[in-house]
This record gives sequence, structure tokens and C-alpha cells, in this order.
Amino acid sequence: MGTEYLIDSNAVIDFCNGKLPLAGRELLFSIVQPKISVITHIEVFGFPEISRTEEKLLNDFVSIALIYPLDIDVAKKVSKSKRKHVLSYLTP
Repeated sequence: MGTEYLIDSNAVIDFCNGKLPLAGRELLFSIVQPKISVITHIEVFGFPEISRTEEKLLNDFVSIALIYPLDIDVAKKVSKSKRKHVLSYLTP
């Protein structure tokens, strides 16, 4: 089994906005099934001013993703990732 990546909210948002750097896009496209946590799902869909277009992009992305349920291991991974990155939301 190869390396697995738990995709952070920032990467999902930047991917949907077309702002993810080339290396990041290549990495996402090399992953057979994207993996996100339920926390990432909450964060990206929890923005109160999400547009229908943004919501569709996100739905398309998460429809192919494996969504990890909330447990202590996922919470620790997400907490560590969030210390390194500031969450930015989709912009129209």
C-alpha cells in the first residue's frame, strides 16, 4: 500500500477555486480516492455564504472522497494540520 494523505480543508478549497499550485493538483490527481475528515467536510460546507456553484464543486469533490468519521486519531491529524495552515473560504 502506498502513501496515504488526509486532505486538509485549505487544499480542498484551493482545488475548487483553481488556486492549488501545480504540484498540489498533481498530487490530488495521483490519489486514487481522496481522503478527508468529517471535520474538513464540516469546515468547507459550513461557510454561511457558500454559493450554489461552490457547493456543487465541493459536492462533486467529496462525492468521490472517502470521509473519515470523527475519532481521536482523525482529530489529532486535523489539529496538527490546522496549526500549519490558516483556513480560507471559497470566493466567488
